[in-house]
Amino acid sequence: MGKDEVQSRIDAAVAAAKCDAYANIANMMGTSRDPYVQTGFKLGTVFGQQELEAMYRFDWMSRKIIEVIPEDATREWIDFTTEDEDIVTAITTKLKELKAKERFKNALTDSRLYGGSIVIIGAIDSGGPEEPLDENNISDIQFLTLMDRWQVVIESTFDDPLQPNFGEPELYKLTPRKGSQSQKTIHASRVLRFDGARLTEQDRINNDGWDDSILIALQDALKSFGISLQTGAQLFLDFVTKVLQIENVQDLMQTTEGRSVLQVRMRAAIANLSNMGIVLTDGKDGSKESFTKIQTPIQGFVDLVGLYIDIMAGASNIPKTRLFGQQIGTTKAGAEEDTRGYYDRVSAFQKDKLESPLERLITLILKSRNGPTSGNEPESWDVEFNPLWQPSEKEKAETREIMSKADKNYADSGILFGEEIAESRFPEDGFSVDTKLDIETREEMGEIEEVKMEEE
Repeated sequence: MGKDEVQSRIDAAVAAAKCDAYANIANMMGTSRDPYVQTGFKLGTVFGQQELEAMYRFDWMSRKIIEVIPEDATREWIDFTTEDEDIVTAITTKLKELKAKERFKNALTDSRLYGGSIVIIGAIDSGGPEEPLDENNISDIQFLTLMDRWQVVIESTFDDPLQPNFGEPELYKLTPRKGSQSQKTIHASRVLRFDGARLTEQDRINNDGWDDSILIALQDALKSFGISLQTGAQLFLDFVTKVLQIENVQDLMQTTEGRSVLQVRMRAAIANLSNMGIVLTDGKDGSKESFTKIQTPIQGFVDLVGLYIDIMAGASNIPKTRLFGQQIGTTKAGAEEDTRGYYDRVSAFQKDKLESPLERLITLILKSRNGPTSGNEPESWDVEFNPLWQPSEKEKAETREIMSKADKNYADSGILFGEEIAESRFPEDGFSVDTKLDIETREEMGEIEEVKMEEE
């Protein structure tokens, strides 16, 4: 049996075994010689600390992808509300003293870059740092300290599968890069943890209990985008190639005297080109020298770069208008729609990554005896993220006009009182579209109506 016949039988067997795909022995489709069959998924590169820090420092696209969402998530910050305005002022002031906005933004940034970070709560209570935080005996919260995952080792985890915190860290060992080199242990209840790109449970275990950097999944897109920019720069450097054609160049190159003549001629040509934009050639015999410029074709290059820009925006889940700072290949209406959709995603990011740590920090501040509220925790309070989309002056004017027409209809039909409209639209903090009813006045009006009906 010949070699070709053996291969044919092998291919036939492969094709017969692949019941979930088409096969054609004639053109090798679906056989062992088909490139499609030979194509599989190859494991990517997992970047270490130094590589991630180098990308963040030297590659502007990597840096922007890491920073944009944390910046937007914390830019307008929060609105803390409760019935007692003194407590609102005290909590707002305390958060500023702790530099909570800056710490949380940097923690989110580090979690996206490294795959995780923690913020240590400087709470003063009855226990040591390696003991669970005694929330009922907190005297004060003095600081917030940020550490990235490379400065933190998960020393132990909760190992009871019947408890809600199973598998989560219990103790962290701190190994700061600067200052004291002595390792300290801290209980998980004393830190706020921020995770990066989610990994499967097994991959997280293999990654020392941490998630992935955002950049790892984007490495192919970043590489393609970077290559496209570098290729473009090279194209522009070689956009015009200048050709000086000299008769008998090969013969001149064979002798020392000839090479000297060529060097003198080249220097003269370059000098003339630099000074006057022209090159002198031998006028006696035009065939001896000729000078031409050859342009490098760049048709389609702009479209190709635009494709990589689209890929980069899609891979990072950040619209082009935010990632590149301008409207690229998108209409104004489309750009606004992309931005609104992006802000919705940032709002979801706030809820997922930022809301729980913020609420825990505020809860501990309210419980601290020597804190801004002196342990007088309000019965109810709320934290909301301020809206990211800020309307233009034109949009504000249009909103006021629409609301004035609606309010006039409500007033004319008796649905709203004039006082209710005035107080609702023009509170102390500016114009509002929210309508608040005057319940007491309405109850009084209802009692008056009942009295009139009884008298009649």
